[in-house]
Amino acid sequence: MNTSHQALIERLNYIRIQPRAVLLFGPFSAEEEQKIAKIYPKAKLSMETDLKSFREKAFDVILGVDLSGERSEFEAIFAGFKQSLKPGGMLLFTQFGCEHSPEFPDMHDTGDLLLRCDFENPVVDVDFHRIFAHAWAKGLQEKDENGAVKSIRVSLDRLLDKIKLKIR
Repeated sequence: MNTSHQALIERLNYIRIQPRAVLLFGPFSAEEEQKIAKIYPKAKLSMETDLKSFREKAFDVILGVDLSGERSEFEAIFAGFKQSLKPGGMLLFTQFGCEHSPEFPDMHDTGDLLLRCDFENPVVDVDFHRIFAHAWAKGLQEKDENGAVKSIRVSLDRLLDKIKLKIR
């Protein structure tokens, strides 16, 4: 199981909410989906990877994993999440980032963006996870086969090019 996915799922055990409808946005594995179903046994789980399919006020909880893209794309993602959440709903997500890189939004940008999208009292937390190239490549291959997170590959390639340039 992906470490950031695991951390997000573990946090659900500490949140006292019994949703009826949960949106799983991004490349969740079948194992992860089963764990979430155990935590929320009465909830209908919906899987989605396409922003165009957001439904207005349809979900009590939205769980997003591996959000990625250009800074400008995040506003559309969070606006879609806000539109899809029922009043009083909860959003938890993971996003790829890299310390001190202009390629990826940092936690301050993300918090400001959540406020601009009318989320109330957003809390932004950071967990650092090391990613090893061989494990990441395997993870991207699995996700690509599911038709998801292709933008991470593009962003990662750009980031690795910059790192190579600095090392040389």
